[in-house]
Amino acid sequence: MKPWDTGDSERDWQGYFVPGTDVLRNLLGVTDPEDLADAENDLVEARTIELREAVWPLGPRTYSLGFLQAIHRYLFQDIYEGRASCARSD
Repeated sequence: MKPWDTGDSERDWQGYFVPGTDVLRNLLGVTDPEDLADAENDLVEARTIELREAVWPLGPRTYSLGFLQAIHRYLFQDIYEGRASCARSD
């Protein structure tokens, strides 16, 4: 079970963050918000360049929610775990 998928809305929300911080859980192990922002900028820029310069890897451009999630997943794959899903909050 993922820490953001417990069935309890408050625990689910807290599960998105590194414990004891306001930093999103990430594959890099970064706990400082400025360091995470720097890493996001660098890694997402590299993936954006790939999307612009390569053969389009994401299938038909439907601009549906699923298509937008695929773009998000592609751009952030080096930073965050899992699928691009819509975060729940109450």
